[in-house]
This record gives sequence, structure tokens and C-alpha cells, in this order.
Amino acid sequence: MNRMVFACVVAMGLLVGCAGPPRKPHVEVKGAWAPVSAPSARVGVLYAVLTSDRDDSLVSVRVPSSVADHAELHETFTEPSGAMGMHMIAGVALPAHQPIAFKPGGLHVMLIGLTSPLAAGDTIEACFAFRRADSLVVRVGVSSR
Repeated sequence: MNRMVFACVVAMGLLVGCAGPPRKPHVEVKGAWAPVSAPSARVGVLYAVLTSDRDDSLVSVRVPSSVADHAELHETFTEPSGAMGMHMIAGVALPAHQPIAFKPGGLHVMLIGLTSPLAAGDTIEACFAFRRADSLVVRVGVSSR
């Protein structure tokens, strides 16, 4: 009987030891911000820098309906004529250890159907969803940078 109890205690110790410390997310979202929007604007934009410690991809960003109807991933492009435009994209590759910047004139998150203007000092939450990593909820500050 003592051997059985000893074996159970050893097995439980091994299981607890294998669990290790909590895992950190393998994607980091840093410097998230949204510029102040015009009072009558129905769209806003969100920027950030994403870095993954393994290959992954961003597949969507969601915001509460109290902020906007929905969010879309967009990319800015330049036509051969020099005219600039943007289009919605299905996702963004996140190569391991390579920061991917969402910034003016490049990748960005469009906030479609704003429920009210984005004002300096406001904070909104955005949920970043990835192909492999767990989703991350990020607090996004609104500023007039």
C-alpha cells in the first residue's frame, strides 16, 4: 500500500512539473493606436506592430459593436500612374521574429461604421485573431499623434 501511495505522489509531482509556467502568447501586439476621427466620419483606422515568435498569420480583427459595425484588414497600394488606393485583404502573414507594422500608407485595420467619433483620450478594445495563436484582446488608445 505504501508503494502505491508513493507511486501516486511521484506521478502527481511529475504531472505538475510538466505543466510548467503559463505560456506567453506567441504573437505580441505593440503600440496599438487609432487616430482621432472627424466628427462626421463613418470610418476610422487602427495601427500597431505585430511580432510572432513562430510563423503565423493574422486572419481578422474585431471591435465591439459599440465602437463600429465591423473591422477589416486593408492594404494601401500605389497604381503605376502614381494614384494611391487601398483594398481589403484576407489576412497578413506573420513570419517568425519579423515585426509587421500596420501604419499610415501601408497595412492598417479599417473600422467601418463608427458609432461615434474617435476622440483623443478614448480607449477601445480590439480582438486580434490568428491562424495558430490564441486571440488577443488589445487596448487601443486614440490620439492625434
